Amino acid sequence: MRLPRWAATSAGLAVFCWQAAAITWHVPGPATTTGSLGLWGWRQHPIDLLPVAVGLIAVIVGLTQLSRISLEALARRSALVAQLRFAVTMQDLRTVILLRRQLNQESTRRHPWHRLGPTRTRTFTRSVWRRGWHGLLRFPATRIVRLAALAAGIGVLQAAAVRGTTPAVLGSALLAFVLGLEVFEPLSQEVDQPDYTDGLPVARGELMVRHLAAPSVALIPFAVIAAAAAVLAMGTTEAIIPAAILALPTLLGGAAGGVISIVRDAPDPFSSSNQQAFIPPEMAGFTTTLRLLWPIVISALGTCTVLIVRLAVRHGDSTIGAAVRGTVGSLLVAGLVAYWTKVRDPIRIRIRAFMDEGRAQTSAQRSRSSS
Repeated sequence: MRLPRWAATSAGLAVFCWQAAAITWHVPGPATTTGSLGLWGWRQHPIDLLPVAVGLIAVIVGLTQLSRISLEALARRSALVAQLRFAVTMQDLRTVILLRRQLNQESTRRHPWHRLGPTRTRTFTRSVWRRGWHGLLRFPATRIVRLAALAAGIGVLQAAAVRGTTPAVLGSALLAFVLGLEVFEPLSQEVDQPDYTDGLPVARGELMVRHLAAPSVALIPFAVIAAAAAVLAMGTTEAIIPAAILALPTLLGGAAGGVISIVRDAPDPFSSSNQQAFIPPEMAGFTTTLRLLWPIVISALGTCTVLIVRLAVRHGDSTIGAAVRGTVGSLLVAGLVAYWTKVRDPIRIRIRAFMDEGRAQTSAQRSRSSS
């Protein structure tokens, strides 16, 4: 069988959604008979053997099609998997994302979804804005579907948190973190080209913070999807207004963790070539753990504001006012991350200058005491 990738993906997504609906609303699903096999020691239904027969037929059909498999393609995928494992070991998330896209044979569109018209003004901010949209408008359909699924998952988990499942906040933070890594692709591409970025007559922080504008606006349709999923999961029309208020700020605050991960991986042009850091093994493990968890913590801070709405529901207070307060908290997290992106390099320069000055004074004191 030679099915287009979009057809195979659509079929798999349809089966997944069908089974999710079966779990939620207790209707028959494609995997219902498969799960029923575990109860054959208690009762037997012949219909439960149907998925076993379908599985055997699929295996036989697959074995008959082995001659059509390309060995070169398998070798290439094996090499990509080996590189992917190495990138995971080195905790290089950007490389992991790029390798996963190659494994999925995911490439940008040749023609954008919408071609931008000419502009009369050519300011620095306007140029960065257009450059970001040039990349976003070439997202393939598979990536857009994936982003929509992430947004829907965030909405469902936020609704679960309101209904009392507190750990769902962590799940929504993880999904928002991945969403940030995907949607802030213009910023990632800027970080991937440090020589080009450093050659521009502008500060790197000023350039990076302007790359946050276009992806932030691109989150609006996904915020609509997240709000709709949250309302459906809550099952009440009273959740429409709070979900509409919280949706976009929550996505912005949750995606801020992805921004930190992207900017943090940017090369440091201010470090000297002979500078070495001697860190004890105990501190090295702590530093690595902190490096991994810090973006997730920021995403959790941006998404945990939904707990304010849950508290209002339990106490009978206004959920709209609680949603507004949660919006302020999420936007504060996103704003602080944007400001950190802008001033990160100047702060690091000042800290390094302060440490170098301290080392120089210590060396001078030692030389005077020895003489």
